[in-house]
Amino acid sequence: STEDQLVAQKQLFELQQRVEAWSIIVPFLQHEDPILQFWGAHTAQVKISRDWETLPEEDVDAFRQSLVGLIGHSAGRGGEKVVLRKLYVALISVALRLTASTPPRWLDWVVSSITDLSAAGLSHEQILDYSIIVAEETSRSDLNGQAKAHLSTAVRSAVVLVTQAITTSLNNPASSVREQTTSLKCVEAWIPHLPGDQLTELAPIIVNTLSRPDLFVGATDVICELMTSSPLSSGSGTKILTDPLLQWLEVEGREIYQASVETESIDEVGRGLCKMLAAIGDHSLDYVMQKLNDPRVLAFLEIMLGFTGFPGWFGVDEFESEMTTTFWVFFSEHVLDSDWFGDDTNPSRNRARDILVSLIKVLHQKTRWPAPEELKGWTKGQCYDRPQLTLSVTTIMAQRSMWGFLFTHLAQLGDFSTWFAERPTPILLSGVTFVVAGLRDPQLAIFAAGALEQLCDANRTQLAPHIASFGEVLAETRVIPTAERAKVIQSVASVIEALPPSEGLTPVLAIVRPITEEWRTALQAAPQYPEEARTQVEQRIRLLSACAKGISPSQDAFSYDDPDSPEGMARLQAMEIARMTPPLIETCEMMVSLLRETMVLWSADGELADAISDFVKFITSLPHEATLISLPPAPILELVCAAASRQLTGVWLNLVSRLVVQLHPASFVSLKAEAAGETKLLVDQATQSIIVSSVQTLTSPGVMEANPDLVQAFFSCMDSIAHTFLRSMTVMPPELSNALMDCTTRAIALQERYSLVSACKFLVTFIKRSASDDTAHEAAQQLLAAHAQNLTNAVVNGIAGDAPRSVVPNLASVLSVMVTKLPNESRVWLTNSMQNPILLANPRATSEAKDAFLKTISASRLSSRTATAANDFALVARGLIGTSYAAGQVL
Repeated sequence: STEDQLVAQKQLFELQQRVEAWSIIVPFLQHEDPILQFWGAHTAQVKISRDWETLPEEDVDAFRQSLVGLIGHSAGRGGEKVVLRKLYVALISVALRLTASTPPRWLDWVVSSITDLSAAGLSHEQILDYSIIVAEETSRSDLNGQAKAHLSTAVRSAVVLVTQAITTSLNNPASSVREQTTSLKCVEAWIPHLPGDQLTELAPIIVNTLSRPDLFVGATDVICELMTSSPLSSGSGTKILTDPLLQWLEVEGREIYQASVETESIDEVGRGLCKMLAAIGDHSLDYVMQKLNDPRVLAFLEIMLGFTGFPGWFGVDEFESEMTTTFWVFFSEHVLDSDWFGDDTNPSRNRARDILVSLIKVLHQKTRWPAPEELKGWTKGQCYDRPQLTLSVTTIMAQRSMWGFLFTHLAQLGDFSTWFAERPTPILLSGVTFVVAGLRDPQLAIFAAGALEQLCDANRTQLAPHIASFGEVLAETRVIPTAERAKVIQSVASVIEALPPSEGLTPVLAIVRPITEEWRTALQAAPQYPEEARTQVEQRIRLLSACAKGISPSQDAFSYDDPDSPEGMARLQAMEIARMTPPLIETCEMMVSLLRETMVLWSADGELADAISDFVKFITSLPHEATLISLPPAPILELVCAAASRQLTGVWLNLVSRLVVQLHPASFVSLKAEAAGETKLLVDQATQSIIVSSVQTLTSPGVMEANPDLVQAFFSCMDSIAHTFLRSMTVMPPELSNALMDCTTRAIALQERYSLVSACKFLVTFIKRSASDDTAHEAAQQLLAAHAQNLTNAVVNGIAGDAPRSVVPNLASVLSVMVTKLPNESRVWLTNSMQNPILLANPRATSEAKDAFLKTISASRLSSRTATAANDFALVARGLIGTSYAAGQVL
């Protein structure tokens, strides 16, 4: 049963942590059961990553050789691809360990391992797969010094071997499409390691594959990478890249664009063409400007202009037109800076004028304000103009004896806190002094604390030089209630945030250390006085939350600091140096330890869970937003997953969503970053732990119906993981993956709106990411295919009447992404769903209505058309045709 499998899985997790786990790797991998093979490969990966030192030195070489043999054995019997990938990563991890050892060993490991695996019976495609993972893992490795030099040498020595394997595959007509697709991915992965001469040899072969529809998308990805991130970037290689690409665009590229226009939709081929056009424009703009009257260049500009003005609203009907806008900005700048700009007789000047006139017409049409009938249902943002007001601090100070005025003026000081930013500092200090005086009075404390919070937050920089005087302010907090004390601590912390990190170290420790000591004391008293201790712990956690919130960077949109600017980078570096000081490290480690102990004792307590939730939200952050007291998200994620396994709540699920995003390095700072191996393993285990806990809870009879907030939180959590670490959902044991999809199907069949919307959102994300994430594409598609029919049935039944009317657009979005990403398969699923028993039992869902719905959905590539078709079918199947509700429907 599923319960037995989950128990067995938990036991396997525990076994992996023991030294004896090394001995189960080989027998598990040699077993006939694919699940045991998966666990064998997973155990190898975990032990190498975490417990390498426990493997006896004399067994290292034998273990390495056995891995090669196990890979050959698994490949020879057609083992699961996920198992092979895990074994590849394990072998590469061993190589990196040996390269970094003293003395270094297996220095030629890239060539040697490829040769050994080939001799072990791996196919050409599997060798290419292994080569891809070699490139990925070596790029992510954190070796330094001599070990990094050895690694670079090992990779460079394999360049010729890998290039020959790629060339052989792409030039061989007998090679399968899958093998040649893998070859293209291999080129893309190895581009950072390939020298210019090897790229020059490969470029013509890649360009030739553009004529192959089944390889087109992969070829465009490689060409984009060549033009942006290789020695051939920044305008180099025009003879071997730009010229042949422009020649190809003149005929075949134009045909692809015309096909997109005729169907009024952009499929993955059209999207690949648009991406390649943008890459050519970025790479070869100087070349384009020099040959502005060349027919091939004009064809390129014509297609680029066509995508800029592609029919439909950007972000609603199409998402590609924005890719071209950067090119036109730089094109216009080059025209203005050209030598012939002022020469009316120059052919290039006249040609550029005609192009820009056409561009203006296209942009005017693309950006026009919609007609009234198109605007129905749209929302418009509103702007509110608030006049500048002034406030006389001296008037306030003169009326201190008047309670009504005191309450009013304290509130006004907070409301007009931004007014002080443009006034001399003494006026601000007078206001702060008045507010601090109010903290001493119990009746005024709540108003004074709120005003102080606003004043300090809005005037951090002005108050920072006076941080020493805030010691007295903190002293006032000893006698006021916890809520007001928290606001005062937040106020002082916000002033500390404006200091250089090295100067903020002492004052922040002066706030945090006493509170953590009080937290520890309360925990020590828990066995004798559990209720009092719990209350004290909750209060200390809320105080630390206030400190973490205050010391976080200002949320003012007008005070944004670019982390990539010299000033931003200098501040980040200074922050890292300050965070490495021993007293601060000790304090942060103490907070993690105290949090662990607290969550073990009271993870099921609702009030304390809310306090912990706020604490985690403010004490963790993205790397570029780290503060002096920020805690790493990884250990906290483990604590939250453990708490969820003891008592599943929406609080823990929401925290997992947040922490997973923080562990993913891709952000506006580094859009192409990828998580390290340890992070991936952590998220893999966290994902499995959360799914185990959630499935055990939600699959009990009546639980999903009775706990919509829990269902919503679970699928929001799954949505975050699918966005950032989709692979974690594809490397799980099959029973867990299947349980997740079964749970999704059940949620889509629920009657409760928020649960259903959350499940639909997750499913849309999963399908989209499975189509774009190369590391998880195949496994995700297989998982989706196994459950797609049941999911489609649930979606169609929901549209036909099982679900609330308000969620029909959400269900339609699932169908839209299915049809867009999986057009052929979705047609079969939809056809079958028309014959499912629930729909057949609906007398209003006639054959004519179902045929019309199926025909429209299958042919649609626009989300708006899919939504219209779903709405029309819902009206028919629910018997609403002719009602006032139907008449009022506007999509």
